[in-house]
Amino acid sequence: MKSGHWLVIGIAAVTAVAGAAVFYLDGFYHYKRIDGLEAIEIGDQPIAVRDYVGLDNPALPLRLRGCFTLEDPAAAIAAGEPREGVEPFGAPFWFECWDAEAIDADLKAGVATLVLAETAGSGDFVTERLVVVYADGRGYQWRRLRDHP
Repeated sequence: MKSGHWLVIGIAAVTAVAGAAVFYLDGFYHYKRIDGLEAIEIGDQPIAVRDYVGLDNPALPLRLRGCFTLEDPAAAIAAGEPREGVEPFGAPFWFECWDAEAIDADLKAGVATLVLAETAGSGDFVTERLVVVYADGRGYQWRRLRDHP
């Protein structure tokens, strides 16, 4: 083989390793699985939940995703501040309970209610934790950066 071939093979190998590393870091490494929470806070009120399955990373707050069943959906809606026009973010392909497109479609169809559960941060980095509430008790949560006026 000519030396140019080895150069191309080396570049391809480095690219493949770097691509695999980015795939792993973005899709797996930056998520911590959280199971079994018994309550989430909406406003200042703890709201009982069951079957909680979630992802989070304290260093990367926008990674939060959570799926759960609310014990009292009406109390969750009453405790939060109503929100509209916010689309949920996607989640890693392996986080099976989260379907951002279905949640968004249900919000737009009025099948689910979106409430602001918490605001945190200051300056240009203010996050909102949003909770989607269904009448049957299903619930989902995620964080996003607050829009600037």
